[in-house]
Amino acid sequence: MNGRVSVPWYRQPLWWLTIIVGLPMAAAMSMMLWALIDRAPPAVYRGLNAGAYDPATRILSLQWIVHRYRYCPGVLTRSIEADVGGTISLPSVVIDPDAMTPEVRAARIGTTYIGGTNLIEIPPTVGGTIKLTTVPRFACSPFQVFAPIEAAVPSIVFTLPDPESWPGGGLPVQVAPIPE
Repeated sequence: MNGRVSVPWYRQPLWWLTIIVGLPMAAAMSMMLWALIDRAPPAVYRGLNAGAYDPATRILSLQWIVHRYRYCPGVLTRSIEADVGGTISLPSVVIDPDAMTPEVRAARIGTTYIGGTNLIEIPPTVGGTIKLTTVPRFACSPFQVFAPIEAAVPSIVFTLPDPESWPGGGLPVQVAPIPE
């Protein structure tokens, strides 16, 4: 032996600091790991139930068929690519699951349903063939704010007619293939 006396771990100075620092760090690391593993989107957009563009008001109305797995907050970013006017980013929309009652949310989980009508104003600076791209980014855990879950939504494609020559009514829109 080298003359040193072995001291038990609980007699070491500041042994309790390992527990006080270690437990929160382990919890934070497990939450961060779960945020990186959990990448399944909370909603899958199956297709477009109804979609029309009104040239007089420049309003695009969309109603999606959605399959819901869970509810998570998030942000919806939208952009328009046009022949005339180039690419324009539209204002982001906050996805707030608390906007619905808990009964409605519980009834929709695990089902396919027709979502509410979304109204999007098309800027007057664009023209020609329009492609609307929508990307919902969900944060189902606190760390997914930094690495959000993105859901695939088909793009909407339509051609803007001249409002003066348009006889009136809505213009049907087409759904592009779902992005991979």
